[in-house]
Amino acid sequence: MKKFRKTLLILIATLCLALGAVFAVACGGDTDKDKNNGDETHDVTQPTGDALILDTKYYGTYHDMAETDKTADLVVSAAGVKWGDKDVFLAEPFEDGDTSYTVKVGDDTYYLYVHDNGQIDLLDAQSNGPSFLKDGVKLEFTVTVTVNNTSYGTATLDPQKDKYTAGETVTLTVAPAEGCSLEFATLNGESVSFEENAYSFVVSTDTVINVYFLADGEIPNEFRGTWTNLEDSTDSFTLTATGITWEGHEATVTSIDAYVDYFDSTPSGTQLTVTIDGDAGNNILLLYGANAVEVRWMNGDTYEDHYYGLGDGKLDTGLLAAGTFSEVGGEAKLSLSDDGTVSLDGTALKVYYTGTYHYFYNEELYMLSVINANYVTVMNVANGDSVNYVRDSISATAHALLVGEWTESNGGKLVVSADGTMTLTDVGGLTAIKLVYSDLKGSTVLLTTASGTAVASISLSFPMGPGDSVSIWTTAW
Repeated sequence: MKKFRKTLLILIATLCLALGAVFAVACGGDTDKDKNNGDETHDVTQPTGDALILDTKYYGTYHDMAETDKTADLVVSAAGVKWGDKDVFLAEPFEDGDTSYTVKVGDDTYYLYVHDNGQIDLLDAQSNGPSFLKDGVKLEFTVTVTVNNTSYGTATLDPQKDKYTAGETVTLTVAPAEGCSLEFATLNGESVSFEENAYSFVVSTDTVINVYFLADGEIPNEFRGTWTNLEDSTDSFTLTATGITWEGHEATVTSIDAYVDYFDSTPSGTQLTVTIDGDAGNNILLLYGANAVEVRWMNGDTYEDHYYGLGDGKLDTGLLAAGTFSEVGGEAKLSLSDDGTVSLDGTALKVYYTGTYHYFYNEELYMLSVINANYVTVMNVANGDSVNYVRDSISATAHALLVGEWTESNGGKLVVSADGTMTLTDVGGLTAIKLVYSDLKGSTVLLTTASGTAVASISLSFPMGPGDSVSIWTTAW
């Protein structure tokens, strides 16, 4: 790729971004309004914009289950629903049988769920938000703790009992045995961070905690298993707690260290040095990521890199939402399903993540880079050729403060329309722009010719205040 820079000087009092929420919905952030339990039916309908009126069985005061002071944060009455000092208004009509509602609180949109057990949830498009419990109602849940090896350490709860009341604070304390250390712990699948070997949480559902300890000199749990060469499925090695077996080779782990990134000098993985077939001069260096490893065959000052993958080769949809992407300037289709399966023109791929890049093999080795939620590139590792893909389902409207005509110092113009359409004139023959992504850090837009052929992408920075300039970095292909 060749890069050139074109600077647009734009005078603007302030530049606000209101596109992020739109993209969250357009790119897979839709909330499933039927996902919560509850079976209450309703025989009334309400026009949008009115106060939300719930069934009389829900009348009462509710406290935030995550708050310990039991403050009545939600009030349901014949007048409607009130969250603190804010009224909850209906944003979309509901039908008989619904137990969830799209609502407005101020300028923000939420999804309100009612449950027969006395619980009400008020969540945003990313399913984040408070859960409320009706005063006088007690919900009880279990908390289960498992340890990978009890001889390596212990994990205890305070208080320790069979059932916990919703809203109750519980503290998990870990104590590694001598010669061991805490590797990591998860709570309902999510990693947790400890402070002085303690972690406190509020009970709001049945909870499963898994604690993993590691003995000194052991290979971390997350790396144990069989790793297969992405380019040659017949080549694989297996890591256990204490060593390595490699089909066709005699292999021994000689050291386990933190891998320190060459560029920023910070630890970014685990490095194993391995002696192959008794030749200490032919070591390999393993640079671990999430489920991919770079194997570096050393021979003096020269080396050769290969990539191996662990597991089923699926992409973490937390990094990139499911959807289809079209090749820029071509006809290829890249698809990502809800379960993380990746396919290229209908061919399923096994994709492995190093923590920075994703690798897959499709007759040749490729590296997939997630530029943003709607824009990915696929590069041939051998020759550096890249193909750019843009999400098919992008749609956006421009914020009112963005709409208008912006003039460059040498005559170029950027015009932003209310429907999100942008045009660029008198700048290197490029005449049209398609918005690809926007957040508080900046935007990525796609430049096309008048015929619609995509020829470049740009990254647009935003002014820090009145009179600041806006810079555009252009990447052509």
